[in-house]
Amino acid sequence: MSEIAARLGRRVRGLRAAKGLTQGQLADAVEVTQATLSRVERGQVGVSLEVLERLAIALGVSVARLLDFDGEFSARDPVAALMEELPADATELRKRMEASLAALLADGTS
Repeated sequence: MSEIAARLGRRVRGLRAAKGLTQGQLADAVEVTQATLSRVERGQVGVSLEVLERLAIALGVSVARLLDFDGEFSARDPVAALMEELPADATELRKRMEASLAALLADGTS
């Protein structure tokens, strides 16, 4: 088992659990068998770029976020990381959050 496969597996398992999805539900969304997803989560197999993209979409994160094993992306800009977690179709919520953050930042500088 490669270190990358093991780390990706742990990331997929954690994101799946955080979303409240079963292995079967995620496997269906990604169009792989539950057995294959189980092996991915255990780091026993790698995935193609196509499956990686489908995993990211099903888990509601970018491929970059899915592969950010060391937290570099979120550590670099925690607000951007939070905004990225929003579904792509949540434009109104995104606008409200951006306005709220701007107001908080303005209050903090006065």
